[in-house]
This record gives sequence, C-alpha cells and structure tokens, in this order.
Amino acid sequence: MTDKVYLSDWLYNAGIVGFLKINDHLWEIKNEKIVSKDEDLLKIKDNYVEFDRKIFDGFAERFFDYAFNQYGRYENLIKLFNDYINDLNSLNSEENFHTLKNKYFKNREISFEEIQEQLPLGNF
Repeated sequence: MTDKVYLSDWLYNAGIVGFLKINDHLWEIKNEKIVSKDEDLLKIKDNYVEFDRKIFDGFAERFFDYAFNQYGRYENLIKLFNDYINDLNSLNSEENFHTLKNKYFKNREISFEEIQEQLPLGNF
C-alpha cells in the first residue's frame, strides 16, 4: 500500500525533509535533483513524495540512530562507557585505586577492599 504526501506549509515540509533524511539510504542527488534509488519504495516528485508503507520497516532504529548521531549523545555515552571499562580494568592496584577514587568517589570514604568486593572486576 502506498501513501502520497504533498508539499504544504513550512512545518509540514520540514517533516518531509526529516523523513527523507532518516531514509537517506533510499535516495541520492543527481543534477541538483533528489532521485529515488528504489521507485517501488519511494518516489520523489516536484510537489509530493510517494512511499510504500514498507518504508517504515526498521524506521524506529534509523530514527534513533540518526538522532543520536546528529546530537552526539550516542558517541559521548559510548566513550563514557569505554572510559568506565578502562578504569575498571586499571583498578588492579592501590595506586590506581587512589586516582580513580578521586575521580568517582570524591566525597565518600571507601577502601580498596570495599571496591574489590562490590564491583565485578573479573568480568571486564
């Protein structure tokens, strides 16, 4: 089943632009025009966009990937998570413990032994 969406006011058109950005794997620019790579799934005309509803298969994943990449939180969270793992891996001596204690437990008294008991250090 196909649907047609016609150009309208600026807000509606912004939604169409966002929709096309999230589905950018289905089109390309040739001779300064947007051209569909798969006319059965997406047709782009001068005043409307026509698409098969199959275009929404995997749309949520593409949407969140686009949003996370666009606003940088995804990469920042991955970096932060990797930093935590690296810190946990380096927590094998009391010397490293004092550095990490100042980083993560500034206002809390905790011993090296308590950290070893509470964290699953062997899993990393």
